[in-house]
Amino acid sequence: KILRYGTVWKFYMDGTPLGNGWLCPSGYADITSFKLQITDKQWFTNFEITNLEDSEHFMSYFEIGKIYADNGYVEKGANYIYKAIELNPEFARGYNAIGWYYAEKKIRLEESIKLIKKSLELDPNNGKYIGNLGYAYLRSGRNDEAIKELERSTILTTEYPYIFEYLGDAYYATKMISKALTAWQKSRDLGNNYQGLMEKIEKAKQETKF
Repeated sequence: KILRYGTVWKFYMDGTPLGNGWLCPSGYADITSFKLQITDKQWFTNFEITNLEDSEHFMSYFEIGKIYADNGYVEKGANYIYKAIELNPEFARGYNAIGWYYAEKKIRLEESIKLIKKSLELDPNNGKYIGNLGYAYLRSGRNDEAIKELERSTILTTEYPYIFEYLGDAYYATKMISKALTAWQKSRDLGNNYQGLMEKIEKAKQETKF
């Protein structure tokens, strides 16, 4: 069960409190930032929240859903975020989050696109949501549509490195190697130090020599 007191969360498992900086045999929760590091996967998969049915608690479901999805339990996380949306149908972040998680896992891609489009109906000038729509198109193999949305996103969201990486991927998929290299280098310069990105950059540099 999860109970909320202001901005502080307390987790309980078999009557034992698992929050506020307490350590327990099965896991540790940093409640203020909603981050969860799991040492016992069985405890995590059995974790549930209850008694939060009124609309003011929609963020509770959203944050717990993110914890599940970020730890690999995408479908279970999506179910919690859908509950948040049920309690607050105008919750753009919820639609966008599920859509991104599905795109990242390359599952339910049509649903992913539909969900992110819904988030943009509610928040049409959100550059990250536009970028995530482009990413969902990219994961679906719809590269021209991906480039269109990702280019638009980079105008609205100039400091978000992963949008530039996605754009580079889309350029590369359509044989625009020089543009891909420029976009990937921009992503790196904005702080994306992912090793896979460094490998893409080196590969593109080799290809542009010929």
